[in-house]
Parts: sequence; C-alpha cells; structure tokens
Amino acid sequence: MCDLAAVDIILTFAVGGITLRALIGMVKGWLKVTGLLAVLVAIVMCGIATAVYQLVVGSFDWLCLVIITMNVFTGTQVAYRATHR
Repeated sequence: MCDLAAVDIILTFAVGGITLRALIGMVKGWLKVTGLLAVLVAIVMCGIATAVYQLVVGSFDWLCLVIITMNVFTGTQVAYRATHR
C-alpha cells in the first residue's frame, strides 16, 4: 500500500536524518518547547517533510502520510541517538 522506500529517500536526502534532526532542533529551540510539545513539533516537521515528498512524486495519501511520517520520525530519533552520547 505505502511505499516505505520513501522513508529511506527522505532520510537519505536529509543526510541520514541528521540534517532533518538539526532543523527540528533549531525549530524546537526557536519555539522554546520541551517535553511532549517538543516531540509533537518533531513529528509535525517529519510530517511536513513527508508531505512535501509525496506532493513532489505525486502520490499523496493521508494514511501513507501518517505511516511514513512515523517511520521518518523514528529514523531521526535514531540519528539523534547515534550522534548524541
């Protein structure tokens, strides 16, 4: 149903998720959010990246937006954990 290769493409374009993760960190710092609100900001930003990808390739689907967004979010969290010890 959903092409999960999109997750790899989005994270690869974001240099392994690190660039997207850095943008998320900048926005969270700018908004001065922490805790659950910070997680929601990160999810929304991953959703924006996913929506842009889907619109560019012409395959927008709400269910796939949610599924791919959560996978991209997970990928950015892995990138964060790998770079912050």
